[in-house]
Amino acid sequence: MISIKEYAANFSTIMDAFLKIGSKVILITSGPVVEPIVNTSPEMKATDITWKNADIQTCEDALNVIAREYNLPLVDLVSTYSTNPNPGLYVPDSLHPGSERHQILIEKVFDSILTY
Repeated sequence: MISIKEYAANFSTIMDAFLKIGSKVILITSGPVVEPIVNTSPEMKATDITWKNADIQTCEDALNVIAREYNLPLVDLVSTYSTNPNPGLYVPDSLHPGSERHQILIEKVFDSILTY
């Protein structure tokens, strides 16, 4: 609901605040969604919000730039889950991760922590 420029600026402001107080930061992208399911579900239709993997990819690209600028690790869930995600890795809304997808996320985050 904001431009990618504003998204990146907001993230940079957040990074500045966390790093200023000495936090260790690992960035995590949003994962892709199963568009045909999530965008036709009654719950999502009621919110009048649609989800597009192309938009998620654009945000992931911006986070990659920020991660390089701040020399921070990035857990890239777009690449991890692919742009053609398996509905079996999601709860029925096809937006939120199921248990197997959570396990993959946990492993990726731990790998980032161990190499930080």
